[in-house]
Amino acid sequence: MQTVKIPQIKQKKYNHAFVVAFSIESNNDGEHVTERELLIGLTKRLLEFLEAKVGHTLASECCGMPYDTYENY
Repeated sequence: MQTVKIPQIKQKKYNHAFVVAFSIESNNDGEHVTERELLIGLTKRLLEFLEAKVGHTLASECCGMPYDTYENY
């Protein structure tokens, strides 16, 4: 018995770019915030996502809609 290969239909895939909003407190002015301060602030924000209850909209509130989307080929 011969096997017949059925061609697969490729499903479209998309790439979405988001910005994550977070804030930090610092003794430095805005132009002199250190990389460490930024990383600590970002880490705290990401931990808030992970600790949020299922169904909570924290991530969508923080990120909003994508600022850029394109179709992958």
